[in-house]
Amino acid sequence: MPTNKPLISLPAAELMPTGVDNEKILQRRAQLLSQPLGIKKSVTTQVNYILLTIAPKQFYGIPHQYAAEVLPMTALTTLPNVANFMAGIMNWRGRLLPVIDLSHLFHLAIDPLTQGNFIIILSDKHLCIGVKAHTIIGDEQYDKTQIQSPLDLPGGVPMKYLLGLAQGKNAIINIPSLFTDIEAQLTHKN
Repeated sequence: MPTNKPLISLPAAELMPTGVDNEKILQRRAQLLSQPLGIKKSVTTQVNYILLTIAPKQFYGIPHQYAAEVLPMTALTTLPNVANFMAGIMNWRGRLLPVIDLSHLFHLAIDPLTQGNFIIILSDKHLCIGVKAHTIIGDEQYDKTQIQSPLDLPGGVPMKYLLGLAQGKNAIINIPSLFTDIEAQLTHKN
């Protein structure tokens, strides 16, 4: 219920503190408030990644920063006279994208009837490709400071394609290194 009491109006000068001590306090507050906040940008060492399998029971991770989209497997157009790891090309949003079969690139022995249920679209500033994934398990996170050196992975995966092992079992794919080699293959810069 509103009250009909008159508002008291005072001149601003009457609200200002008076006296030398109050003036010093106000000057000190003004100095403190004029300083930069000193907010430090937090440096995160956590990296989110998509956990997937390329072959059964072999877990790999693709950092989210490179993953544009995850799609169910679609029909691919195969190309003659290309490297064996080229699964084909696909139309993605009006663009023709090469699709890479990492099981061939990583020299993994797999059953042809069970491979490639998904395509993960990867992109960076220069290149956009699809990669086949057997299974998408979900999202995980690793700490960059805790990643372990990959040792003796099955199939003879080239070490340049791996950043390391997260949680001791998930091989994190080095996408920039992968892109460098794929781009060289696609442009025949061997």
